[in-house]
Amino acid sequence: MRRRVARAADHLPRPVEEVARGLRDQATVAASRHEALEGIRAAVEEGDDNLSVYGRIVLEWGLRFTTAQREWAEWAEEQIR
Repeated sequence: MRRRVARAADHLPRPVEEVARGLRDQATVAASRHEALEGIRAAVEEGDDNLSVYGRIVLEWGLRFTTAQREWAEWAEEQIR
């Protein structure tokens, strides 16, 4: 496998709109994943078995993580404008 050599142009700052678009995409993906997680909430909310208990814990982590990702991407976009 051939290794790519970094060039000076690779390290130049990206245009603001390109970065903003990337951040918007990140926020959109995070929101989509959050919605998907919300869609499985009912499946783990009932039950006292280990699968339900740990499922709720993992689901909560995923919901909080995707919220943080979306909020950060939105904040970061505001900072570059």
